[in-house]
Amino acid sequence: MKERQNIILFGLFGLFVGVAVWLQFGVVRPLVNAASASASITQAKQPDYSIENFVSVGIDRQGEKYQLSAERLVHDPVDGRAELHRPRVIQYDFPGAPRYLQADSGVLHDDGAELLLYGNVRVRQGAADADSLHGGSVTTTDRMLIRLQSDREHDYERDRVPPQDAG
Repeated sequence: MKERQNIILFGLFGLFVGVAVWLQFGVVRPLVNAASASASITQAKQPDYSIENFVSVGIDRQGEKYQLSAERLVHDPVDGRAELHRPRVIQYDFPGAPRYLQADSGVLHDDGAELLLYGNVRVRQGAADADSLHGGSVTTTDRMLIRLQSDREHDYERDRVPPQDAG
């Protein structure tokens, strides 16, 4: 009888230890890991920098190609894109007068080749300046994707890398 009680007590003790280990490693630790992962995702969503009164000038072999400005730029380190508040673009690579673009918001991707403008997008082409009331044409839309760098520029950058010897 005493031996039977010892076996039962030993079994209950083993069951208690097994449940404690399962709770520690099977339930509690994944919850802690999920909470820390959620905190790191939230932290990573924070911008790594922002710029007030942002201005950038794009230059190619022929000279100034465009000027991009915004009241505020906020960079997201997770996906590498930059959110622009009230962006304005002047593109100089058109015959005649420059093309002026403006919008409520914009997204510039990490490579800087494309800019998505959205919210009251306005394009003025063939005018003396963006606010001119005379001459040129005006186009309005809700969204517009523009290329700031042409494929020729990408080819130029690729051609600048010296070729590797095959041997």
